[in-house]
Amino acid sequence: MAYYLTFGIYLVIIAAGFLTGSLFYRKQNKNILPVIVILGYTMVSQTASLLAAAIIRNNLPIEHMYSVVSTALWGWFFFTNIQGSSTKSLIKWVTAALVVFFLINAFFIQGLDSFPDNAMKLATAFNLIWGFVLFIQQLDLPAGENVFRNPIFLVAIGLVWFNIISSFYFFLKVFLTKYNILPDKIDMLHTISNYLYYIIFLTAMIFLKNFNQHVRTIRN
Repeated sequence: MAYYLTFGIYLVIIAAGFLTGSLFYRKQNKNILPVIVILGYTMVSQTASLLAAAIIRNNLPIEHMYSVVSTALWGWFFFTNIQGSSTKSLIKWVTAALVVFFLINAFFIQGLDSFPDNAMKLATAFNLIWGFVLFIQQLDLPAGENVFRNPIFLVAIGLVWFNIISSFYFFLKVFLTKYNILPDKIDMLHTISNYLYYIIFLTAMIFLKNFNQHVRTIRN
């Protein structure tokens, strides 16, 4: 029961972010579109994963697919928002390489019947590195602009926060499992981190309405 409550809260936050982003999205602010797509895909994928686990007792293929699609979508986001032609080229090739590796991992290395640990760890490193690069670049915005109301900056904060916690979680879980210690506390930490991650994204989508007006004012 507690699991379904936790999942329900998680799904409501994601759905709220997706619906808010869809409502406030305008073409002049297309840089945020990948995040809206990610929220929508995450909502559908996580729901399908829950149903597959309940009905056929196997949601692992869905988890493998999620690692592939979400990495491609985050690559699109970083490519769109990070400045520098050489950096953009690197993002494009790294994203393509990861997608190919994740597919190989799903079918030939770990297999569809195993949790995609390899993909998750690499995706965490990918999002942390490029999220940090984006975070640094966003700090160079004009002095008069409140970066904490900038949706792209908020997404960068969410990425850095969540992927630092995820790295910590992966490391500790391996350690605790090795010594037969129940990982209840760090599981709770990861759950709270998930909530905060998507709450930050929801906040970014809320600020998107005012950000659209700001973009329109600058162009006029």
